[in-house]
Amino acid sequence: MQYSVVYGRYLPLAEELTFLLIAQGVECACTGSLPEHCPEVVVSIPIDCVTDFDNKRHVIYDIVQNPVPSLHRFIEAFKQFQADGYDITERIYLDLAGKSCRGAWALRMGQLCSFLKRIGTVYKRRVRK
Repeated sequence: MQYSVVYGRYLPLAEELTFLLIAQGVECACTGSLPEHCPEVVVSIPIDCVTDFDNKRHVIYDIVQNPVPSLHRFIEAFKQFQADGYDITERIYLDLAGKSCRGAWALRMGQLCSFLKRIGTVYKRRVRK
């Protein structure tokens, strides 16, 4: 399903972010106040947070067709990921990998959490100027 309308504020982010989202299978994404303005036929899943060159943090949302039965689990996983709780986040994403419409992406996120936990590093992504 393709959407031509973007809801919420739209921020100019670097090109590499676009390519990363495409590589993750995200077809339609937006940042800003999207959750408050999403139409009922779609739902926004928080998938990442980036810091721009002004040190402002922006949440990136994947826009998928409603309903998403495990939406609360995706939101829980995202919050744990942002709090650097990679052990809990890994388990949630790997559980979601076999059960959701975003299975391949959830599997990659689970693997990323496993890697971050193993090497003891905190995930940070900065968008370049």
